[in-house]
Amino acid sequence: MTDIKTIGFIGAGGVNSRFARLSANAGFKVLISNSRGPESLRDIVSELGPRAKAVSIEQVNAADILVYSVPFGNLDKIPVKPFAGKTIIDTTNYYALRDGNISALDNRELTSSEYVQRHFKDSRVVKALHNMDLFHIDNGADRKKEQDKPWAVPMTGDNDDAKKQVTEFIKAIGFEAVDCGSLKESWKIEANTPVYLWPYVGKIPDGLDKEEAMYWYKQDKSATVTRQDLLRLVEQATQDIPVGGHVENAPKPWMDWILYWMNGSQ
Repeated sequence: MTDIKTIGFIGAGGVNSRFARLSANAGFKVLISNSRGPESLRDIVSELGPRAKAVSIEQVNAADILVYSVPFGNLDKIPVKPFAGKTIIDTTNYYALRDGNISALDNRELTSSEYVQRHFKDSRVVKALHNMDLFHIDNGADRKKEQDKPWAVPMTGDNDDAKKQVTEFIKAIGFEAVDCGSLKESWKIEANTPVYLWPYVGKIPDGLDKEEAMYWYKQDKSATVTRQDLLRLVEQATQDIPVGGHVENAPKPWMDWILYWMNGSQ
């Protein structure tokens, strides 16, 4: 790596905790924050090891790159000024069922990442690392041990230097970033488009019951997503579908896992 030594995380849910672990394993220092304060992150930091430190949201700006993963309903609670000039990787996805309807997104006045960029007006937002579920984040990064080429993941942004930074970081944690244009064009890679979730899932075997399918899904490393595959899928995106993620379009075993966690199971 060149000048990227510390990765900061705004939000400490499932997505960011996975990327924080991959970052620490890749040799980066990790600063992790959430809305509840550093004390609530003690277990995560212990799991991540000596490279990780829990900080306040304001203090996470000491990192070289920030990874943002906070539901849209809480975006206006995140401070803006501390992150001026920073590169922010937007891993979020708009789900109206969870986030409430946002007219600027529903009417396609803005893409979801333009909406995030409007909030972080003095930062450099790059949309990336948003289109895999928790298991396939882990399994996809592991694939570099099994075959030559890492999974390709889409990236959009308006600042070339920021995209170069993000490309370098993504390579370090085990994936290949593919530039898919500007934030205005990021509708092509949002939730509910051809590049979201499904390309990274192998063919679910026939004849599995619910529990068997969930177990298979957790272990799945059978898909292959090349740069060419990804670009082809991006070009298949259209705007004649509802904006944002929809539960009925997601892989069923993944939805079963979410319900399992929501019911309090570990």
